[in-house]
Amino acid sequence: MFRSGEYTSQYVTQLDDSKVPDKQVQPVGVELTVDTIYKVDGYTVLKDDEYSKGERVEAPLNEDSHIMKSDKREAVDGVMNNVDPEAHNSDDLIHMEDEYYRLTRGPYVVQYSEKIRVPEDSVGFVLPRSRLIRSNNDLSTAVWDAGYEGRGEGGLNIRSLTFLEKGMRIGVFVLADAETNQTYDGSHQDENL
Repeated sequence: MFRSGEYTSQYVTQLDDSKVPDKQVQPVGVELTVDTIYKVDGYTVLKDDEYSKGERVEAPLNEDSHIMKSDKREAVDGVMNNVDPEAHNSDDLIHMEDEYYRLTRGPYVVQYSEKIRVPEDSVGFVLPRSRLIRSNNDLSTAVWDAGYEGRGEGGLNIRSLTFLEKGMRIGVFVLADAETNQTYDGSHQDENL
């Protein structure tokens, strides 16, 4: 059985341990926001007992608050920076409240802003928000074991040029009841804290 968003919200906090904003608490689960997006450079080695990851490089982060709508030629050609809002009809522009990532097609790693603690009688999952899927992109994560604590990460697969606002609600963390015989004590415990 999945737990309610209200129940789950006691295990998802901001870094200073304060509550997440009410708008992130959903009927079933709590929305997680984007802290940082990384492109993986180099190669990865995977083995059962250990692995090594490629070098991570933060994806391009832009501060210009206006982006041409995607149906405009400028957006397709990537001419986004220094858009003069006075030179365009306001219907041609999308205003971004915060900095945003300009993501081209390919795989990325997203680090969430929130701190998560999975209770000993539960298992956690992160599911993508529907707006991400409907924009032809996807978010993937592994199982979050009972006892895990940290600011987790997920795989972000971008299938077309995407401008993603830093701090955007990107996924939903859900908790389900689980019978466990041990709690998580792996290399990702307390990650990104």
